Amino acid sequence: MAGWPQNHGYIMTMDRLPPHPEMRRLTKRVREATYLIADNAERYRPIMRFFYLRHMEHQYTLTAEDVLAHLRATGLSSYTPEQCEQDLQQLVEWGNLTAEQDRERPRTLEEFLRRRLLYSITPYGIAFERLLTELESGGTPGGSLDTGLMGALYERLEELSRLCGAESPSGRAGLERIHRLWAAADGAHALFDLIGTQASDYLAAIRRSGRDEESGDVAAFLAYKELLADYLSAYVRELDDHGERIRSLLASWPQKGIPGRLVQSLTTYVMHHLPAPDGRPRDEAEERRGFERQVEALLRWFQPGGGLHTLQRRTVDTIAQVVREAQRLVERRSAVNRKRELEHLALAFASCRSLADAHRLAGIALGSAVARHISGSADAWTVEGSGSSWLLPSRHVQLNPVRRGPGARGTSAAVEPDGRRQAEALAAELERRRDAAKAWESLFAGGRLDFHNVAVDDPHRRDELLALVARCLEAPDRTAVAPDGSLVRLELPNDRAAGRLTAPDGTVHLPRFVLYRQEAGA
Repeated sequence: MAGWPQNHGYIMTMDRLPPHPEMRRLTKRVREATYLIADNAERYRPIMRFFYLRHMEHQYTLTAEDVLAHLRATGLSSYTPEQCEQDLQQLVEWGNLTAEQDRERPRTLEEFLRRRLLYSITPYGIAFERLLTELESGGTPGGSLDTGLMGALYERLEELSRLCGAESPSGRAGLERIHRLWAAADGAHALFDLIGTQASDYLAAIRRSGRDEESGDVAAFLAYKELLADYLSAYVRELDDHGERIRSLLASWPQKGIPGRLVQSLTTYVMHHLPAPDGRPRDEAEERRGFERQVEALLRWFQPGGGLHTLQRRTVDTIAQVVREAQRLVERRSAVNRKRELEHLALAFASCRSLADAHRLAGIALGSAVARHISGSADAWTVEGSGSSWLLPSRHVQLNPVRRGPGARGTSAAVEPDGRRQAEALAAELERRRDAAKAWESLFAGGRLDFHNVAVDDPHRRDELLALVARCLEAPDRTAVAPDGSLVRLELPNDRAAGRLTAPDGTVHLPRFVLYRQEAGA
């Protein structure tokens, strides 16, 4: 592209990097990763892995002779000393290895005339090889689906809401309050990180790992899949429960001004009560921006369509994947068993000595098939006493032939008018709508519905109310259209009061929401 600097496919050059230090770090090329995709990566990668394994065994320096012997022993028999020297030098230029001269006294004339180098792996090389080792190993599923983390997070957030909602005292009480607030905020942040990282690692490990479905006990494998699906389903239910409680709590924070007071308190604590790790003075504006990003991330994660919704959807998808794998295994094993049965039956037919034996075998193996071309019916009868049905006299049953193909041509009957049935259906529908309108009118007496203690006589009406509350919570303006066409606005509870919604089949406990109703067309 004209006007852009050309530098081997890179758009930015080092002299045109942005002046911001963070952008300079992000746009700088990582030359230490070149060995992973270079032309001779099949030689560079074994060398780097050899250095990494020796480093983990506390052998920090290696010679070119050590590398040459290792690569020849692992399959590269044609590897030459010249290639080894060239590869090590290239890795040193990329920053994956460092080289220093061996200062010990030479033992041979060749060592005296030729410089002997000791190579060691750099921190970048260690980090890359450690990451590759973890990705290649796979292993058992990492992380966990600990529902207790959500409950503990709710307790920390509830404590933060209480501390930020109260007036800040002075003196020793104020100092104790800000210490408690910092401990609650630090614990909430740690739990929030654990919920996301451990659940993501666990679900990713389940998708990545797999058992050998072709070997082992199939019954044990299916039992494992069933337990795993139950475990994931229980986690989804717990997410729904604790997630809704936390979402209701955080939804009231902006109205009470808690995010701003929380950020201010945390910034004050860091600036006056927490020493800097490097001894240099902290930047108050930078600390404030960091806490603002943390609070915004927390609020955004629990909003409709946020990280909580994504985690629930990923868990449900993982359940579907587990069920599909189990079903596929059952179908595969069933097909294998059926094939084996047919092979045994074919061998049995092949061993028959006469056609009569083959007919008798066919009668035993296939004689229970249902007749396809005849149909009929007979009166029911009973067997008295301890007699046998085989000793009863024969009975005559009239069998009717089954005709295939198109039916006999003839004149079709006249179509009867359907107006009366349609009128009855319309009247029934209008009656149903009138009953529903009366029910909604009785619920919204005075134009509002307080969920302090609501009782309905129809479970279907209870489900409609819960669906209406869910749509209001998902809407940015907290409004939704009711089944009768009226517009309903939801008001969140100002305190921790709980409500009840009772139906003939049970009671639902939920926050004490208040619904305000506007007539349809108003």
